[in-house]
Amino acid sequence: MSQWTHVNAQFRLSSLLEEDPIKKIQDLIGPVVSWDCEDDEMWDNSRLPMGSEGSLTYMVYENPHVCYIGRLMLSFVGDLRDYDNTEECFEKVFSIIEDLHSAGYYVRDSFMVVDVEYGRTVCASIETGDDRSPTRWKFLEESR
Repeated sequence: MSQWTHVNAQFRLSSLLEEDPIKKIQDLIGPVVSWDCEDDEMWDNSRLPMGSEGSLTYMVYENPHVCYIGRLMLSFVGDLRDYDNTEECFEKVFSIIEDLHSAGYYVRDSFMVVDVEYGRTVCASIETGDDRSPTRWKFLEESR
């Protein structure tokens, strides 16, 4: 029987950068790997949490009102097969958020839920420092 881990994460980001923010975020995170990808280098170098059939996927939404303080929404979603390492999942996403901060993006609010089938569910949000830098995950609830 397969082990599945379901992930849903949302990050509301702000930035004063005027250049194409979606392209910049995509360049920083890198490609999504799907089950039919035959490029071993992509499988080996993906920054995203990865199951046996590929990585999480992500989407970036830009609010058309560029003056809106939380103008970007970054979502990570997916179902990872044969994967149950919740700690690694949180670490990989946190690393991406740290790099986004270094590139001029600031977390306004966030949540991440990792649900391991027949296991545990972990919910967290990112705490930020005075400079809006990500400092740590604040775990909200763990069940099962």
